[in-house]
Amino acid sequence: GGSAVTGLDLKENKLKGEIAPEVMFLPDLAVLNMVSNDLIGPIPREIGRLTKLSVLELAENHLTSIPSEVGLLTGLDHAFLQSNDFGGQIMPPEVCALRPDPLTLLWADCNGDEPVLVCPDDCCTTCFTNGVSEDGTEGYFAGTDGAVVPLDQDSAVLDMLRRMSLDDGASLEDHTSPQYKAYNWMVQNGELGEPTDILVLQRYALTTLYFSTAGHGWVDQVGWLTGKNVCLWQGIDECDAEGIVTGMDLTSTGLA
Repeated sequence: GGSAVTGLDLKENKLKGEIAPEVMFLPDLAVLNMVSNDLIGPIPREIGRLTKLSVLELAENHLTSIPSEVGLLTGLDHAFLQSNDFGGQIMPPEVCALRPDPLTLLWADCNGDEPVLVCPDDCCTTCFTNGVSEDGTEGYFAGTDGAVVPLDQDSAVLDMLRRMSLDDGASLEDHTSPQYKAYNWMVQNGELGEPTDILVLQRYALTTLYFSTAGHGWVDQVGWLTGKNVCLWQGIDECDAEGIVTGMDLTSTGLA
């Protein structure tokens, strides 16, 4: 009896060992977050049976392989797999076949001369490495100390966000945080604009809200994380003549 488990958040929980294949016995699981633990071995093939999974966060572990069965997750929207030990594996084509719809975000260690994971063009949306490659390959990377290496011109927007943040920019140095995910999404989608533009800050704030409240699971998320004017995003009720949000009602999203 009881309710079905739909989310499992074990981030930074000091987990050790392998991911048990018995995870398949959680068929209603929509979110699996095991970021920043000490997990080893392959991602189990049985994960492909979690057909309702929309978010897979396994970054910052010591996992050794990605099974082709991840490609069976036809509702998968976000997959964060960076900072693991995939040993030069080629991303399974079945996973790449999920891009760009439904899989909008796919992060992995796929940059550099000897990437930890080889990701074909148009597959991974963000590539990390142990340092920006010497040939100047474009991308969005984490440095050897985990610090953000920005792509916006002169890092002006990132510097502004750091100055205005309540934690002196610490959250923007953590590539598993909602703030980093929001900034990364804006970089990847050309949504930065001028660093002094209040509309840039507004889009960043709303995108951070989306990631911090598991927006992928909202009942109604029309417009969110698209290039549309934020005034057209579901739940944004009022904007003034300058496009500044003045009213917001997210009741229809199911946000608790």
